[in-house]
Amino acid sequence: MDRSLLGILIVLVASTIAGAQSPCKTTWSEAIKAQGGMDALLNVKNEVIVAHPTGGRSGRVETVYDFPNRWWMRDDARPSVLGVTVRMEDFAKKVTYVSHNDTSDSPLSPMDRARLDQTVDASGTAVWLPTATYLLLTKWAQPTIVGCRRAKYEGKSVDVVAATSGGTLLDFYFDTKTHINVRIASKSADGTLRDAVDLRGHKIVGGITVPTKVKYSDGSQETLSFHFNVRINQVAFEKTVLLGADVWTDAP
Repeated sequence: MDRSLLGILIVLVASTIAGAQSPCKTTWSEAIKAQGGMDALLNVKNEVIVAHPTGGRSGRVETVYDFPNRWWMRDDARPSVLGVTVRMEDFAKKVTYVSHNDTSDSPLSPMDRARLDQTVDASGTAVWLPTATYLLLTKWAQPTIVGCRRAKYEGKSVDVVAATSGGTLLDFYFDTKTHINVRIASKSADGTLRDAVDLRGHKIVGGITVPTKVKYSDGSQETLSFHFNVRINQVAFEKTVLLGADVWTDAP
């Protein structure tokens, strides 16, 4: 084949690919703006999510993501027999602890190698999926767009952006008018649906649009409240904190 002709073909193929990606990038950019903008998302250093189950169930789960490499959780399932569970993982120091029912301090233990491999990327940074943080991106985790499409969701047209994050394939569903994220679905490598969460009742917290109600694929539902860039109680990442709710902050 003539080299000049080959060059033209390569340019045409590249242009076609770029053209196909352009609408996807536009949709993604609009969604980023709808959540608060790139600057606001990149400025998130930590995030606290407080979840309460609905439907007459009791409980309270507080989760702290101290980006990029550690998290802390207090799951108060009382009055059920599960009681209170406190868990911490620090992927930079490779240590963890788990304590049940506020009985005594639990020592820091070396983190399991399989757990590290599952969560940390090649650069040594933990990959927190948007299905957990409800943030489209952070300074340390930005999904790679692989496609987009128009679809129907609950009888309405939505823009769906397919992306990969930490090796997981995700579908983000966006309202076509507000561009707000209304659903996140994770898929297996063959495209089979693995899990999904529906996002409702959005409000702005610290300049970032987040859902206040979520429904999971198993039918369970929760109400959520968010805090960003809080003063974290560092002791919680050094030993088991066996106190009441909101021990994740040392703010007065």
